[in-house]
Amino acid sequence: MDNIFLALFLLTPFVLIAGLLKPDIFNRLTKKTLTRKRIGLIFGGLTLLFFILFGVTTDTSSVPQVTTQNKAVSGLNDNNTVKQGNSETEAVITNISSQKSDTNEAKQVQTEVIKVIRVIDGDTIEIAGGQKIRYIGIDTPETVHPSEPVGCYGVEASNKNKELVLNKDVRVERDISETDQYGRLLRYVYVGDLMVNEHLVREGYANSSSYPPDIKYQNRFTEAERLARDEGKGLWSSFCDSWEYSSTNTTIQPSTTNGGTFVCDCSKTCSKTISSCAEAQYLLNVCGCAARDGDKDGIACDSSPLNCQN
Repeated sequence: MDNIFLALFLLTPFVLIAGLLKPDIFNRLTKKTLTRKRIGLIFGGLTLLFFILFGVTTDTSSVPQVTTQNKAVSGLNDNNTVKQGNSETEAVITNISSQKSDTNEAKQVQTEVIKVIRVIDGDTIEIAGGQKIRYIGIDTPETVHPSEPVGCYGVEASNKNKELVLNKDVRVERDISETDQYGRLLRYVYVGDLMVNEHLVREGYANSSSYPPDIKYQNRFTEAERLARDEGKGLWSSFCDSWEYSSTNTTIQPSTTNGGTFVCDCSKTCSKTISSCAEAQYLLNVCGCAARDGDKDGIACDSSPLNCQN
């Protein structure tokens, strides 16, 4: 019956339109003079009537099933509603668990695998394609900044970073921001199951450094730093107690390396005033004299008269 009323409900608007456009057709059929207004009232009323009759006669047999499912969903923690052995309720619970699982999987961050072709310093790398990545949530001492001095444990942090990721395929994970103000990608970096960001902090090569909104793992980094401090590792060891430097890269205290004493002086050149490859590498790695490595391969003065090679 409901199908009949549905058909009549859908048909009457078309009859109404036809009557309004050509009322003479109805006048001939009914042998009465009907105005457009009267035709509109008649068939408008019929349309409303058929709609009401269709709603009244519609089969409501599916309603109890919906009610049962809703009751089961809303009363998962109600022992009077969800009973062991009730197959219908168990099916609803299973469906809910599946939906939660799908939602959690959707929320999981997507990662990608890329190759590291160069380590710039302790917290910055370059990947295949030339893009640079800045590690999220940590900060290592400067080694290559043009206007800041080389920091204590900066060279060690850079070398450790090389040991962990250089020439390896690493997995990178994004937080909120895509890049920083310098255009570097912001990422968490993994070698296998090891998060490099956290490992550098835990071993004393870096400190925890929070820059909202990228703070997904900041609590982990803060705890890693606390443990490194308590254990006196790296930056928190006595090694840095006697570290002295000024505000420029050119007046760092002398250091003895490979039997020679070198003083930071970035005005020295490979072709004239640098005495040895050891001094050249010291100026590059410790003093941050980037000009001594024109081809950016990490080897100082390798194409000069000194012809330094690893």
